[in-house]
Amino acid sequence: MNMGLGQKILASLIAFSFAATLKSGQTVAQSPILTTEELYKKVLPSIATLIVEMPNGQRSIGTAFMTIKEGLALTAWHVLEGGRKATLKFSDGEQFEVSGLVDRDELRDLALIRVKVFGRPLLKTEAAEPAIGSKAFVVGSPRGLEFSISDGLLSQIQTIAGMKQFQFTCPSSPGNSGGPLINAKGQVIGVVSWQLRDSQNLNFAMPVSYALGLDTTLPTRLLESVTSSGPALSLPNTGPNGHEKLNGSLLKSMVEELGYKVKVLNAEAGKEKYEIAFTKHDLDIPVALEISASKNYCWLTVFLGTAPKAPSDKFETLLKENFNCQPSFFYITAKGNLMMGIPMENRYISPANMKRNIEKLSDDVGKTKAIWL
Repeated sequence: MNMGLGQKILASLIAFSFAATLKSGQTVAQSPILTTEELYKKVLPSIATLIVEMPNGQRSIGTAFMTIKEGLALTAWHVLEGGRKATLKFSDGEQFEVSGLVDRDELRDLALIRVKVFGRPLLKTEAAEPAIGSKAFVVGSPRGLEFSISDGLLSQIQTIAGMKQFQFTCPSSPGNSGGPLINAKGQVIGVVSWQLRDSQNLNFAMPVSYALGLDTTLPTRLLESVTSSGPALSLPNTGPNGHEKLNGSLLKSMVEELGYKVKVLNAEAGKEKYEIAFTKHDLDIPVALEISASKNYCWLTVFLGTAPKAPSDKFETLLKENFNCQPSFFYITAKGNLMMGIPMENRYISPANMKRNIEKLSDDVGKTKAIWL
């Protein structure tokens, strides 16, 4: 039976559609869902404990993983920040020196580093947004317990301080920072960044799509030569220099989103001051949060009492202790009050940076109580 012109066209379209589908099926293989054991075995050779040495000799531990390009690893910026030297330690015991920083995004807490290693498998990335409720895994060094795996769910995609962030329930602790958030196919979907205090598995990772925007062609810089120079927090009311002016209510919202209880001490516009309730080393430590008069800085401070007289042994001890506590430091106000504080420049404030400095200041106050009490 002869087909009419319309039937011939329809048949051609059906054949073309089928051929395109077949071709797509032949060239784009679907990644299989892995068991936890398969996933761990697959990703482990690419994941390392990141050991960072600070100028004062102290060490911090995080996680990093090989990805994107040969010789490059991805981690969280806050793990590296302030370090002078870093080493990657893999599960087979091999250790490799970090040559330096290639690129970073301070606002999103991401850093791309060059490592003196060749032949390590690279973790594949998945830039598409994961489905809420999908399975997720974290591999890292929580509290220094290296190469630990935990599982959970991608519980929500939040927008915090103008950035998308993946909320997940995989149990995580300090030391997981910088590690990969992995889907059930063994693909990286995010970089572990921070968590809410006093909560149950409220953890956050930066989408890996942000990391894929880092520039792999930039020259490598030694860690000790790198200073903070990241972009501003996305606040409204942009100033003429392109950086956003600090806004008290937005800072208050950021701190509350981090899980802290905030008390308003002064609500007057331009003179906002807040108090953050914090308990550390068996001390109730009220951390004050306020904006500098220039609007270029945010101060975190703790009132410690009346300052000792100078010169005195106690005064000298406080000055010496400043070296060990930096960026926290003791200082004396014009009214003779002894304080400890951390200044944060407007341009570099992010949720991760804010959380880190609040906890650092509170920890330093607690650790030095024998000196200032």
